[in-house]
Amino acid sequence: MHLIVGLGNPGEKYGNSRHNVGFMVVDTLAQKWGAGRVKWEEDK
Repeated sequence: MHLIVGLGNPGEKYGNSRHNVGFMVVDTLAQKWGAGRVKWEEDK
């Protein structure tokens, strides 16, 4: 079993910036491997 973690920042401000590269990589891999859409969950 492998775990792939991609960090990023929520919000429009960082949407397609270098701050979200990890999140974008994990999102792309999830789509490629059929794992479904990755979404943000904000702390409340």
